[in-house]
Amino acid sequence: MDALTAALARGDTSAFLSGCSRTTPLHILDTRAEGQPDAQVPYDDLAEALNTRGVLYEKLFGASDKSLRSYASEQPPQAWKALGPYQFAPPAAPVGRVWIAWHPEGTRWVVDTIAWPLL
Repeated sequence: MDALTAALARGDTSAFLSGCSRTTPLHILDTRAEGQPDAQVPYDDLAEALNTRGVLYEKLFGASDKSLRSYASEQPPQAWKALGPYQFAPPAAPVGRVWIAWHPEGTRWVVDTIAWPLL
């Protein structure tokens, strides 16, 4: 978790991608509306979006205080709190609005779901 949040804070897309599965799509959930289905983003599409600095790049790494990066860039840096065995949230985030869940893949853990208000 610490490596992923550090990658977000630094804007390091390569390090961020290293925490994602190459075979299982990343689930992205907009927490603004209950019951909204998640988007499933395959690794190659995610890598392309980050490399071309598209809309998804802005929502994850942009300078906006609504980007996921803004939650990872708190000063001083703080560890994210565990919501469950594989789910973590930033300390300052509203409950249930921002979180990252992981799942095991072979010998490593990869990001399963990223949830935050996608304004």
